[in-house]
Amino acid sequence: MLKTGNMGARIAAIYALGEIGGQEVITPLVYCAGRPEDDIRSAAVEILGRLGEPSTLTILLERLNDQNTAIQSRAITALSNFTASDSLCGHLRPFLEVSDGDREAEAALALSRLKDRSSTARIIALLSSPHSSTRKAAATALSLLPI
Repeated sequence: MLKTGNMGARIAAIYALGEIGGQEVITPLVYCAGRPEDDIRSAAVEILGRLGEPSTLTILLERLNDQNTAIQSRAITALSNFTASDSLCGHLRPFLEVSDGDREAEAALALSRLKDRSSTARIIALLSSPHSSTRKAAATALSLLPI
């Protein structure tokens, strides 16, 4: 299905691989995360994030530079399932400045899940965003950060 099915079947196969889990599903999911089809890439990024397999960190970091901002948002969220490090947080912090109402919201939530206290001031500043989704995410993010 992943190779020959229609788009819906291929996406369903990606989600099924996520349910199966284990090392065997990583290779096809990484392949899908690099496919040219936005829907395939997006689903694969989401599932790779859910699995949180450290070997997939590089491909998810690459998706932060995807031309599709929705896939960038998915990658930001996916990375919040990994072990926090200053390097990982450093890749996410620039998204707090994008002012598009989506990626900055996801970055605030991801950084709070990673317990990145160094982003607290910028997340507080997002409470004044013109985007309601960003303000809501910033408030939630602040509630998740350790005091």
